[in-house]
Amino acid sequence: MYKVLIVDDEQIVCDAIKYIISKREDNLLVCGTASNGREAIEQAEKLTPDIIFMDIRMPGINGIEAIREIKHMYHDIKFVIISAYEQFEFAKQAVQLGVKEYILKPINRAKLNQILDQVIGELDGIREQKARDLETMERLYNMMPFLETGFIYSILTNSEALNEMKKVIKLLNVNCEQGYLMVFQFHMHDDDHQIDVLNTHSNLHEKADQIREIIKYKCNAIVGPLMINKMVIFIPCKQMDNDYDGRVESMALAECYRESFKKPYLSSAL
Repeated sequence: MYKVLIVDDEQIVCDAIKYIISKREDNLLVCGTASNGREAIEQAEKLTPDIIFMDIRMPGINGIEAIREIKHMYHDIKFVIISAYEQFEFAKQAVQLGVKEYILKPINRAKLNQILDQVIGELDGIREQKARDLETMERLYNMMPFLETGFIYSILTNSEALNEMKKVIKLLNVNCEQGYLMVFQFHMHDDDHQIDVLNTHSNLHEKADQIREIIKYKCNAIVGPLMINKMVIFIPCKQMDNDYDGRVESMALAECYRESFKKPYLSSAL
């Protein structure tokens, strides 16, 4: 369903557009009307319409100014200019704001339906593209642990595939000049007694996603898989003036992680 806001200081124009829309068989809903630019801005903010029919000449804030303000808040709203013949040159200013469609008074039903068909087609295209983008993002998100695992294994096995590693870093949206590895070793206790090793490993792997979230929350790290009770991560960082500063920064981050893992984990790292 697409919501329509009608802005015109002539009630007869608003009523005509509402009537034509009501006779259509698609899912268009007139969510509100306004009689001037100020009301249009307020209604747009309140109702978040998909399509706005906007009169050019109204008392107070005119249509062009209202479009400019609304577009500043909501980029995807489609505008249709309502204009009289003598206002046509003035209406051309709307082109600079990205408004493509206009309809002249008095309202012609066939022309209005033609415009609505075109605008709805554009909105459908936008929604379909957003759905595809979300699907792509979801697939990439699901692939990230595998990409990160491959990256960590490449480092651990002294792989010389540097160009491939750079591609993975770019795909993971990690911006760094250099980086270093950090290794976590986890162990769990129960009432100050070491619990069974197999149970420990099982519990840790059940919590692997939680561990990953804690690491990602504090740093945009590349996280490797949990290998028995160890996890290797790559910490991206900027170029340091000297090695000492790098060691201080890494130790501070390691201590921060250690404190985070104390409950329910105790970690000895690094």
